[in-house]
Amino acid sequence: MSQQGSVDLDQTEVKDLYLTYYEEDDLRIKKTILPFLDKSGISYNVPGDEGESGLDVEIMHRNLIRCRKTLLILSQKGLDKYVFSLQMLLSLEKSVERNQMSLIILLIDELLEDKIPRIPLLQHACHIVLDNNLHERCMTQLCTMVKAETTLNELLPAGNFATGMAWSHFQGYLKIILPELATHVTRSKWFQAFPGHMPVCLFMLLPTSAHGPPSISDLDPNIQYVGTLHIPVAGREFTPAVYKITEKIGDQKTDYYCCAEYPSALCALGIMDRQRLCDFRPRERMLEVERFHYKLQEIINHDKNRACNDLAKSLIYNDEEKGEQALPSYHLLRAIKEEVKNKLACHQSAIYKDADFKTDACLLYSSDDKKTAFKIRDHLQQQNFKVTVARPGVQGDPIIEVQERVLEARWVVMVVSQNTLRSVDWLGTFLSETLSLSSDNKALRVLPVLLDVCGTSIPHFIRWVTYIDKRQEENYLERISEAVAGRCVTLQSSIPIGDVAFGLAWAFHVNYLRHVLPDLKERIEKSLKSKELKVVMSQEPYKQTHVSSTLYQIIPRSCCCTSTLTEKKRVGISEQEKDNVARIKGPFTVHPIRKDIAGTIGRVFPCKMYKIESERSDYYFCGEFVTPVKTLKEMNQSMIAGLSNQQMYSQSQQFKTQLEAILKSQATLPAYRDKCRVIEYDDKQEELSDVMMNAINAELRQGSDRVKRYWDFVATEQQGRKTD
Repeated sequence: MSQQGSVDLDQTEVKDLYLTYYEEDDLRIKKTILPFLDKSGISYNVPGDEGESGLDVEIMHRNLIRCRKTLLILSQKGLDKYVFSLQMLLSLEKSVERNQMSLIILLIDELLEDKIPRIPLLQHACHIVLDNNLHERCMTQLCTMVKAETTLNELLPAGNFATGMAWSHFQGYLKIILPELATHVTRSKWFQAFPGHMPVCLFMLLPTSAHGPPSISDLDPNIQYVGTLHIPVAGREFTPAVYKITEKIGDQKTDYYCCAEYPSALCALGIMDRQRLCDFRPRERMLEVERFHYKLQEIINHDKNRACNDLAKSLIYNDEEKGEQALPSYHLLRAIKEEVKNKLACHQSAIYKDADFKTDACLLYSSDDKKTAFKIRDHLQQQNFKVTVARPGVQGDPIIEVQERVLEARWVVMVVSQNTLRSVDWLGTFLSETLSLSSDNKALRVLPVLLDVCGTSIPHFIRWVTYIDKRQEENYLERISEAVAGRCVTLQSSIPIGDVAFGLAWAFHVNYLRHVLPDLKERIEKSLKSKELKVVMSQEPYKQTHVSSTLYQIIPRSCCCTSTLTEKKRVGISEQEKDNVARIKGPFTVHPIRKDIAGTIGRVFPCKMYKIESERSDYYFCGEFVTPVKTLKEMNQSMIAGLSNQQMYSQSQQFKTQLEAILKSQATLPAYRDKCRVIEYDDKQEELSDVMMNAINAELRQGSDRVKRYWDFVATEQQGRKTD
């Protein structure tokens, strides 16, 4: 293992380019490319400069950081090794941090741009195809790109819109219903009555216009809505629609059945485009639809989502052209026949396959963290994982033994604490070697677990890796076992996702808030007259009872969201004292909204009301943890979304800013702008009940008509009866 010292960035010269390429291409690159860089006055760092070695990722990262841009040279021989290299990943991570595209890709050996993976940040990096007949012109173009400054906002003005939408649709919908879909399809009357004519999967229609009418049959005479499946999951009912597609061949007609819909997340793009809420040109819109298709299929069929594999198919088509190919029935018929034909075929995943490791995990820790380390070890062993432990450092285990245990393990779980940071030599060394091994087999094998330090305390070159913070996550042991249970994460899945907050905020507004806000006050008043709430409210008539008709969208700073706002008993409060402590009870049902949207008939938009009890007053309000923030957390925990912990927190902040801006903009009708309020709070330091009482009391002090005493509603109701 390398014992190289660190490079002092403040005392080193900033260079223009960090070059990375296949080692066998070294001679010809130095003969054909470097002379042009020298002639143009472009300074650069080549592999091996500044004490850089193959195993010292830390020095490689520092050399890369001190260069303005990275030039990745892809050749025929080096394509497989370098297209998802650690250098490329770190360059994109730097681009996201600085909001400056710092990656340039030079393709040689007649490689074309189709060899670049269809990942937004990679697609928007600067590309040059080296034409040997126009060598000097290509080199001039390269030098121009090196000197140019381009922000990510200029390249992706809407952020990574499609990728965020794909993750939102998967986490908020597909991940929930797909594991249950097969059971309900095979039990349905259509599957039973027409064997071989109804596939066990959900078809998602992706028209390039991103327009999805309420029912698929609205645009196609060959399609007929016949009913819905009712899939209850965790207290919610999902109702994917079933359609009949009629195939006509001469005088013969054959009927097929399937579950199909337009993904509502994608339809948000169409609404934004038609209402000119965002400036998408036709080509940009079509590109977002293609990216949505690519990313959604990748997520559904990823090895980490085995329960969903092959249970949803996205069908992309151009609905703006003429002819039968613009109709959904054309694509559904072909897909149904293909699916039925191949129903016994097994899904062959292209995901990286683990090597033959002897153990599931090697746990690295400092001697002072032995208690926590052994707790992690015992938990993993109880889950039947093979675990070894090792203590690097001067007073730890022999270095050769530590190396062997690291190499034999599929995952390296590294406990990072104040004690560890005091042993900088072994921390940097082992992180560096583990990342180097990851780069060799294109799979990430390291999982940092933070005990009493924050993410900014760990070495900079490892911060892009998803880590588990013991202080932020009560179920950190379960998180560790979930990670170890999965395959190593490919470096492709670790490519930074960039800005998804923009798209998440707009889709949340278009697909949800626009439907629930208009008659929220009336629905709350109707719920207050229900028997359920009248009984609850009459139990303590001596209290003041305040009812808010604002919809509160709540963002916990940790991004940890539960399904309800019901507050647990505070730590340290006895059973005798807890009745005197404000806390949240519920949820109580608010009359839901049902609408036909994007091919789903009778989609339910639920809303929940909660009660906060304090000594003198009771407060009733409608609220929820913001779904897109929950999506961000799940993306981070999946370890395959390219969303690090720090980026998750940053995206959560950007989401809040963007949503508040939308609520104040012309996209929200003036009558609805004050019906929704976004609240962020520190869920590790503050009680949500206190935060909500303060928010409602603030509305009372401002004289808002959105907060009333319950008896005002009763008086209004009684007055109405007298009038009748």
